[in-house]
Amino acid sequence: MAQSEYPQNKTTMGTDRERRERIRSTEIVYIVAPSGTGKTFAGDYLALTQGFTHIDGDGPIKNMHLPRYTDMATNMWRDFYENVAKNHDGPDELWQPYMAELVRQTLAAAETSRRVVLTHATYRQKYRDFVLRKLEEGGASKENITVVTLTIDIDVLLAGLYLRSKHLIEAGG
Repeated sequence: MAQSEYPQNKTTMGTDRERRERIRSTEIVYIVAPSGTGKTFAGDYLALTQGFTHIDGDGPIKNMHLPRYTDMATNMWRDFYENVAKNHDGPDELWQPYMAELVRQTLAAAETSRRVVLTHATYRQKYRDFVLRKLEEGGASKENITVVTLTIDIDVLLAGLYLRSKHLIEAGG
């Protein structure tokens, strides 16, 4: 059994009270940073070396071909280009379903893992506050939630984004 996992009964995950206690006691790290800064690498590293369960905030976008993610991912992209890129908050109905899904995944992971890391390029403070509020409403303890903001030298960031974009364009033909 991995060090990060809670003991589980094969037939049940325990009572609702036990589930809430597992969520409350789970360490949650929320890593935010601009695209290309290394969030996914950091989350994968924590998973590999420290036993965290990694929730990749790009998951719904990477899986937007699945019906349950199509609308929320499309709306999140729309919000980014119409609002976030212009440095203002978008309408709640565009971004909240996506962010609520990340919270749902994080809380679900907290039911079976003692340590969870959520990584996402959450550019707007309003959106980060929403995630933190929903984690707490879902049972996570404020004392067990840590927000980490990654930074990177702008020249390194742009060089990496150029190479990433070039690779994606070449792979797409």
